[in-house]
Amino acid sequence: MTSPLDDALSLTEPAFLLLSDIDPDAFLRDRSAMDEDALAELMGSIVAHGLRQPVEVTETGATPPYALVSGRRRYEAMQRTGYTKIPALIRPSEDPARILAAIVEENEVREDISPWDRGRVIFDAVEQGYFQTVEEAVQRLHPGASKQKRARLRQLAEVVAQMEPHLPDPESWQQAQLLRVAAALSAGHFELMVAAIRDLEPPRSPVEIGAVLDRIAAEALADPKLLRDDRRKGRPRRRVSLRPKLTCRREYLREGWCLRFSGPDATGALMEEIMDAIERDFTPSDWREGD
Repeated sequence: MTSPLDDALSLTEPAFLLLSDIDPDAFLRDRSAMDEDALAELMGSIVAHGLRQPVEVTETGATPPYALVSGRRRYEAMQRTGYTKIPALIRPSEDPARILAAIVEENEVREDISPWDRGRVIFDAVEQGYFQTVEEAVQRLHPGASKQKRARLRQLAEVVAQMEPHLPDPESWQQAQLLRVAAALSAGHFELMVAAIRDLEPPRSPVEIGAVLDRIAAEALADPKLLRDDRRKGRPRRRVSLRPKLTCRREYLREGWCLRFSGPDATGALMEEIMDAIERDFTPSDWREGD
């Protein structure tokens, strides 16, 4: 049985190539981070037994003369252990988009790719000219995906496109979290999410950011009938700056609405003032607690 890469690119006999003659980053990769523990284990195996599986390269017609197709971790392990050559299967030149599709298909079977990296490779493939649109990238990189999976992939790519500068360690985020962020983006909450992240006291951990964005997404996903928003021009207001060091943001929670105050001026004393103002302005004169 042949692999997707074998079908995309004709096989040749392995050859020993100089590592310096191979560009390891010529093609996009659908894994942004390398597992250092797995890499160390592979390096130990190489030292003890040699490299048991060749990498795959394709001819570039330029310098360096070869581009790495598969085996990025093997290449890295050989380089770190001091080898100057590596066994490689040499493929003829091929359409880069077709090679990328084969790489993604192969890794979908063999590797545990994070949801973030699935979206990232789609976005990057469009940015770098492999494909014209996100839709084309999804169709070409995941031709066998269901309609529902293709929709999720488009959403993941959109999250990468808009939120990459604002999410720490995005590779660790679960797909459900990223899809909730996608729902908030679709609802027009990009600026609100960025502002909410900035309102957090640094250092901003992934857990803190995830919790903030999840609460914003809750409103985006809620039944509009439950929100009962004020539809006047400029409403609803979801965040206001009360003073240079104090902001207030509304949040929709399952148990009800919340006004969240943040900034250096958000002190306990200020909360007492706010509670007094709320009690004064919203308590009917003929009503007392406990009556």
